Amino acid sequence: MEKSLSSVKGKTEFVVHESLPVGVLLAMAGGFLDAYTYLFHGEVFASMQSGNVILLGINLSTGQFEQAFRYLPPICMFLVGIVVTNYLQHHFPTGGWIVWQNAALIFEAIGILVLGFFARSLPNVLVDSGLSFFAAIQYAAYRRLAGMPYATTMTTGNLRSLADYLYLRWFKQ
Repeated sequence: MEKSLSSVKGKTEFVVHESLPVGVLLAMAGGFLDAYTYLFHGEVFASMQSGNVILLGINLSTGQFEQAFRYLPPICMFLVGIVVTNYLQHHFPTGGWIVWQNAALIFEAIGILVLGFFARSLPNVLVDSGLSFFAAIQYAAYRRLAGMPYATTMTTGNLRSLADYLYLRWFKQ
């Protein structure tokens, strides 16, 4: 298993939440959430809010205002999820046995589990919005992989980071 290292005051330590296995599992979870909400809950993305913004704009520009409305609650709940994550980061005790990122992940996992039990009986807007909220927590809490920028819920930025890494590896050694 690849170790993710962080340097604190000249001392190198293992950072679990930046490890490759954690990053891969979270990326898979983010992709699953998008596929699940798009295919089974009204063609709305849970974590890829840029897709929701594009679909919102398309529906607004074609006059399909009722269809456009379904993208607003998940976008708003994603924003709320970012705010909640910032709160956790700044108010969770430091130096304990668990870091704030892991507390956020535990909160996300419990929330998704509870939402999953009721997903079939809830309106799509509640499922989509709830999963968007939890995807935002994951996105905001896990921003690095092995010390480099990483987005667990989106691919575009990760492809850019991969190209940057490959360039540095191949041409700047």
